[in-house]
Amino acid sequence: MSWSAESLHFKRVSLHRNLNIMLMLRLKEILKKRKMSEQELANKLGVTRQYVNAIVKERSSCSLDTLAKIAKALDAPVISLFDGYQESSKPQKLIGTIKIPNSDIVLQVMMAM
Repeated sequence: MSWSAESLHFKRVSLHRNLNIMLMLRLKEILKKRKMSEQELANKLGVTRQYVNAIVKERSSCSLDTLAKIAKALDAPVISLFDGYQESSKPQKLIGTIKIPNSDIVLQVMMAM
């Protein structure tokens, strides 16, 4: 099966949009659950409240670097920022790491044992 450049671009844009929606919904839920304001999160990230609000309202997407910083500020794994994630009580094994280019952030890839 062959794919046209237009269809691949559409699939990439659709995936990006879906990830933004998942992040928006989950971030709202996490902030509410932790009784944390957008301003408190912004302070931890070193950004404006308006920027955090734009992510929460899906008016702005964020880079992988910002995503990793949000996870670090919330003391949570990056995957927990996406809708449908459930904390596992099973022991986990480190199976790899991903270094974010031009950043000191390294993501750990874990697998339940």
